[in-house]
Amino acid sequence: MKTMSRIIFLILVVVIFSTGVIFGKDIINLITSKSVMNTGISDVYQKQSNDVGSVIKLNFVPMPEKKLINVLFDDNKVLVDNITVFNIAGVEKVLVNLYRKDTNEFEVILQDKFGFYDMEMVFEGEPERLTVLADDVNNDGASELILIADKGITYKDTKVYTYDGENWKCILATVNLIKLDLDNDNNMDLITTSMGSLPQYICIYKWENDKFFKSDIVEDVGAQYATLNSFESKTVIELGIDTSPVYYTYSKGNLYKIK
Repeated sequence: MKTMSRIIFLILVVVIFSTGVIFGKDIINLITSKSVMNTGISDVYQKQSNDVGSVIKLNFVPMPEKKLINVLFDDNKVLVDNITVFNIAGVEKVLVNLYRKDTNEFEVILQDKFGFYDMEMVFEGEPERLTVLADDVNNDGASELILIADKGITYKDTKVYTYDGENWKCILATVNLIKLDLDNDNNMDLITTSMGSLPQYICIYKWENDKFFKSDIVEDVGAQYATLNSFESKTVIELGIDTSPVYYTYSKGNLYKIK
């Protein structure tokens, strides 16, 4: 019997993430994931409880969206720097402006040819804690604008923005967003994970009817924890149910127990 190997998924942003924002350059990068394989997990899935159903249908709830508020230009604010991003949801060019609010706090303002918009992203520390990306995370054929503020090892504040032809809006506000092939179909899926904090959790996001929906696996199943593993080169979800781990694969909104 083959050994189940634990995966710790980390956010790896191509070129940028280790150094933060590269101001003044055009960024078209992808959110992706990097796995670190650890061996030594026994084949405990043989001992899985018979009380656990073979198929679990997950409950996906709609994520709230928020229109960005137009703000007046304030020349008293200290502009730290800005970055130009091209081709966001059909908009040819926008600026992401980083302003210093006080000695140790920054805020982010979006600028297009019509005005300025509060992105409601505030963080402390250094400007390099902010990452700006463009990527088609909902697979609608157009890139969305993504901000990631590093607020600690296990907390990456993440917001996804788009333009609907009339308004800029935030279509997803979450933490620790990762893009990976969760259902082993060679297409990327969006999830969030605990990034090492306890209890461990996994939330799955899907795009339907022009909005994001989320399933919190721990909440849906009533498990103590949820984490990611690899078995026979496939992504597997480990759930803590009662005192034993139980292993599932994911496909089309359902969890399937490994026999």
